[in-house]
Amino acid sequence: ANGFDARADFVTVGGFKHPPNVDAVRWLASDIWPRIRARMPQAQLRIYGAYPTAAVQRLHSPDTGLHVCGYAPSLDVLAASRVLLAPLRYGAGIK
Repeated sequence: ANGFDARADFVTVGGFKHPPNVDAVRWLASDIWPRIRARMPQAQLRIYGAYPTAAVQRLHSPDTGLHVCGYAPSLDVLAASRVLLAPLRYGAGIK
């Protein structure tokens, strides 16, 4: 695993056949991410998850640092990031 100093940026992970995960990334992109970018203009967010809906795919905006990456072959994608975001507003699981 990469040490903290070698890590950068933000990541979120969730399968998009689960509606709470779709809601989470839409809320993240519309309300949370703009606040982070206002303080950290160079920050990047990578969104991983199988079966991204059309609404999720439309969030892809490299100019604003938001990258919809789709399916992650393993959770090793977390090793490069400094912060894991999990903005779930409803549903079962970890919040």
